[in-house]
Amino acid sequence: MIDIDASASRQPVSYSTRTGATFAMPETTPLVLYQRLFGSGFQDPNSDDWKPDPSIMLRQSVLSAVEDQRQALMAGVGKDDQVRLDQYFTSVREMENQLAMQLQKPEHCQACVVPTAPKETPRSATVDAVRANTKALAKLLAMGLACNQTRVFNFVHTAGISETYIAGESKIYHQITHDEPIDATLGYQPETSRLAGLVMQAFGDFLIELDAVKEGAGTVLDNSLIMAFSYTGYAKIHSIENIPMFLAGRAGGRHKAGQHVHTTGESVTRVSLTAQQLVGVPVGEFGTGSMRTARPITEIMG
Repeated sequence: MIDIDASASRQPVSYSTRTGATFAMPETTPLVLYQRLFGSGFQDPNSDDWKPDPSIMLRQSVLSAVEDQRQALMAGVGKDDQVRLDQYFTSVREMENQLAMQLQKPEHCQACVVPTAPKETPRSATVDAVRANTKALAKLLAMGLACNQTRVFNFVHTAGISETYIAGESKIYHQITHDEPIDATLGYQPETSRLAGLVMQAFGDFLIELDAVKEGAGTVLDNSLIMAFSYTGYAKIHSIENIPMFLAGRAGGRHKAGQHVHTTGESVTRVSLTAQQLVGVPVGEFGTGSMRTARPITEIMG
């Protein structure tokens, strides 16, 4: 799982969590993401001179060596501590699995072309800078997918309480959505709508980068599924009705793209369930409480 936040917000945003309380730290700059994907430990899948790293071969499984002690420790603590310990031990096991993967010659990836390291750039929350950061991060992510460096990712362009602003303006995006009155003639907030349009252009940039990498008979985007969404339907009052959600990419042919499905009074978790089933996750229902659903949006499923 790769978490990326292009928004340059003071508090980086991530969606990856095991407990709902502790979240993964996202990568926020192209250089840091490059180092995560193609830095130390990266194995070029197309190299003819692949050899396992001797230092990895010497490492032993810590969890296997202390299995009895681990079980005894888990049995002697309360439920909350069990959750924390399980999270820790799971993280260690995942690291061990990653080390084990590095001892195996990676599968050949015809689309993989190792990029050059980007230069470090100053971070800024201006709309133009965030859009440029999004494009640079998306380019690296697309090649990371093509090189099998990751299969699942979260990408934040603009945080919920957005600090993004237009250079020269005194207000940030979030404040504008609340302060700007509705234009009596237009029937909407013109400046807020302009900013929303710029965000959508950045989303388009993101998809273009994924679609630019040829993979098999299609592109990385054709073989992927991207679920994008906003936090609200109407930001001025934090409405949770009519939240716009998008599914892009064809999921290897399983997604019937190019459709607009409008529903009223339906749970947004239907989209999440649909996305999971489109990428082959064996799940029959999703959500909690009144948001639990077992009804995917079958109109877009191939």
